[in-house]
Amino acid sequence: MALIAGGWVADQLGLDQSWAPMAVRLLGVGLLGFAALLLFESGRQGDRLASSVLQVSMADLGWVVGSGVLMALGLFSSIGNVVVAVIALVVLDLALFQLWSHRHHRLAAL
Repeated sequence: MALIAGGWVADQLGLDQSWAPMAVRLLGVGLLGFAALLLFESGRQGDRLASSVLQVSMADLGWVVGSGVLMALGLFSSIGNVVVAVIALVVLDLALFQLWSHRHHRLAAL
């Protein structure tokens, strides 16, 4: 959605800066690249998969921190803050589950 309708997404988030639609489109490109990386990484086994899980979890946590910074800077409307916060909470949940799963599987292998 961000890639195709960057202007609309920027409007919905309350971003009224002239650069916002292009930034949203670039974010869409980055998310497509991240999805492709996840597809590639999902085929790994053993220690290589464990390393990938940690890297993806750190990227997810980076997303959460970045979302918080952007919200603190006041870039979004009230509705935009809610949308960004909900997405960040979902991503945080995924990161924590990935880290828990990684730890659980590592302990089970001992």
